[in-house]
Amino acid sequence: MSGLMIKDLYNIKGAIKLYTIIIVCLIAYCVFTNKGFVIPIVPIIIGSTILTSTFRIDSQVKWTKYIVQSPLSKKDIIISKYLLLIFLIVISTVIGILFSIPNLISNRISMQALGQLSLMGINIALYSGTLLTSVNYLFGEATEKIEIFTILSYVVSTATILGIYKLIKVISDFSFINIGASVLIINVVICLILWSITIKIYQEKEISLQNVSQ
Repeated sequence: MSGLMIKDLYNIKGAIKLYTIIIVCLIAYCVFTNKGFVIPIVPIIIGSTILTSTFRIDSQVKWTKYIVQSPLSKKDIIISKYLLLIFLIVISTVIGILFSIPNLISNRISMQALGQLSLMGINIALYSGTLLTSVNYLFGEATEKIEIFTILSYVVSTATILGIYKLIKVISDFSFINIGASVLIINVVICLILWSITIKIYQEKEISLQNVSQ
């Protein structure tokens, strides 16, 4: 499974450079427009969308046709994408925190605010990435419309996550950072369910196709 992640990271090294430039430009914009408080969330949201490039590259090189003849299981292939998503989110979160250090030193942002924004970014990125991966594998690896699905997944995820934030705020007296942690727990449970459903349906679909071909 680690080999699949290495393969994806190797394939998207060019995209990573492009996304890095985009992140730096957006952070510079935030700094010069006195909106440095959103810096922690920028790398997380942008960085997690790199996952989109792996689907496009897999489609271009006909990767799914090649793996049919390999010993790799469909479960391993899908799980490797989810693990890559988590890896991208972790790295992006670290980058966001590092870029926020000057604002922390100058007291333009508090540690609490940094934690709150980072948690919100993680929640949105995790949920949207999970939705995108599920849609890609459940609907015929729809790379032709992957950009549209990416936008829709982030819109749906943002609306869903903010809705859960507001719901917990209404029914509890949690602090904002505790709400973020609670949402993360709920989010992980939802994502695990989606992962399980995606893997099960994708495997059943492949078995059906094999039976038909025989």
